[in-house]
Amino acid sequence: MRRSGIRVVFTAVLAVTLLSCTDPAVTPPASAPASVPEIRHLQVVAHQDDDILFMNPDVSAAIRSSRPTMTVYLTAGEANVADTAGYAAKRQAGTRAAYARMAGAPDDWRAEPLELDRDHRVELYTLKARPSVQVVFVNLPENADTKALGGARALVRLWQDRSNAVRVRALKPNGGVEGVNCVYDRQTVIDTLVGIFARFRPTMVRSQDAAPDRRYTGNWVPFHDHPDHVMAALFTREAAQLYQLSGAGPRFVSVSYRDYNVDEAPINLSPAQQKDKLDTFAAYVPHDDQVSMSEPYNTWARRTYYRWPRGVSWAGTDRSGRGEAFAVLSGRLVRWSEAEDGRWAGPTPMADAGGPLAPTVSVARQHVFARRLDTNEILVLAEGATAWTSLGNPNRGGATESEVGTPMASAVDGGVAVFVRNGGGGVSMLASSDGRSWPTTWTDLGGSDVQDGLAVAVTGTGWDLFAPTRQAVLRWHRRGGPPALDPGFRAPRPAGPLTATGIGGDRAALAYRIADTADIAVVRTDDTRPAVVLPNPGGLGVPALARTERPEQLVVFARDDGGVSAAVSAGNGFGRWTPLAGQVAESPAVLGRDGRLVLLALGLDGRLLANRQGAPGGAFGGWGAVGS
Repeated sequence: MRRSGIRVVFTAVLAVTLLSCTDPAVTPPASAPASVPEIRHLQVVAHQDDDILFMNPDVSAAIRSSRPTMTVYLTAGEANVADTAGYAAKRQAGTRAAYARMAGAPDDWRAEPLELDRDHRVELYTLKARPSVQVVFVNLPENADTKALGGARALVRLWQDRSNAVRVRALKPNGGVEGVNCVYDRQTVIDTLVGIFARFRPTMVRSQDAAPDRRYTGNWVPFHDHPDHVMAALFTREAAQLYQLSGAGPRFVSVSYRDYNVDEAPINLSPAQQKDKLDTFAAYVPHDDQVSMSEPYNTWARRTYYRWPRGVSWAGTDRSGRGEAFAVLSGRLVRWSEAEDGRWAGPTPMADAGGPLAPTVSVARQHVFARRLDTNEILVLAEGATAWTSLGNPNRGGATESEVGTPMASAVDGGVAVFVRNGGGGVSMLASSDGRSWPTTWTDLGGSDVQDGLAVAVTGTGWDLFAPTRQAVLRWHRRGGPPALDPGFRAPRPAGPLTATGIGGDRAALAYRIADTADIAVVRTDDTRPAVVLPNPGGLGVPALARTERPEQLVVFARDDGGVSAAVSAGNGFGRWTPLAGQVAESPAVLGRDGRLVLLALGLDGRLLANRQGAPGGAFGGWGAVGS
């Protein structure tokens, strides 16, 4: 996490030769059966503290689950200090100390070269007491290193050079593995990552933010974040797509994290999560004399935000009333579908959108809505359609076009509508009466400082739309006339996306994590009393909210430290959290079946998981993989 800038465009390379790992000192990972891939976590970051500051508590949870975990550091992190090799070695030592702390093991590592081809080696470190924990240092020059081959901005120059003419030499940190100061061009960096993917066979891939929100971090123009963060994310995205296209390993779930600009967002970790994250960073700090436990590091460490939160509206029902679920895996939409006998099939690849999709999709009335990352378009795919339809962008052609958020769709007013955060920070809406023909002009509903994570609740005579800002929750309501912003709506300050549901009559309820504590607020629009606040069960992400009629209850589902927990309303309050053991990648979606609830979630191995109530209002039977 170091500091410097230029516009980047992503282009997929459609062919790749996987690199072999020929060093006999490195033991390849054991292969799990293709039908049940072993859960394996891979992080790719720019600098030696980026994962600690921006990806925890997810990385620490992966390590503590005893699943194989590998983190790749693209740069040596040497900045522009006088002794670059010495400083790079110190930062590596800090990383190893932090990982040993997360693993609860002595800081004692085995160092060896990982040979990816005859010209390129990287440094591989394995924690001796916990060999499932590994870190890899590629040691490309950091952005500010003016002594690097070709000067400063090494990763930026590499990424932008489509001709592969730019050459950059990797550093060799003091005391590091011999023979790792190799020369790289753009394609070699990509091939190196593809080779690491092929060797490690991840099912979870974490990366940094490839498209930082340009409303924030204005001192880092033109990228609005550290250039190395953005370049590392772009290199990872391209390598991940090539690896997935090659078919060389299992499916994987991709998650990206916001970086510097989290300091402009509310605290969204519990006090216990903040302490654990700070304690891990404290193991790193003594090795790096350029950082401290004070600002801005203290601020970053108290927050963790997904760049494209997956949300809870990615499942629905098809025209026959059977369940269907959608996910974006490696930029491509896939679908799981429920058969008449209750069995699920999939994932089936859906129509190619022509470019990478954000992982956030929203399903309403047999339509799937998505955001294309490279063109900033909102897209819709109707059931049975063979091609996506572009709905454009409410800020098409303007300077804020790239700031359009991810879609939230709902069946409203007898048709279907989609809502997005627009480039001005408000909300825009597009509605269709039949889902086949769409207007070309978006309706601006107003609002300001809106964040991703909109929620819609359909009520007896209309609908409510809710949007989080950094200070408040905004509410629009429609009761026959045009949707109107409710200036009197009051709710606790949010710290992330929202979820909402109708609760009978013209009433709605919403749930979300609140600022500073990450406790979960449940707010009813018909209730003048304060929101019900449930203690944070752990985890990250938006809670799911469902209403049952027999018995009439609200049920909240939220990720905890080990999976998902459920809390059921009892009168005006809620009972204690009930853990539903089983690890999931992100927040669950909820479907109703014969008065019973069905939870759906992406597993850490890229499979779809389901958890069903045995009877209305009863206990859940446990998570099981559905489809293939």
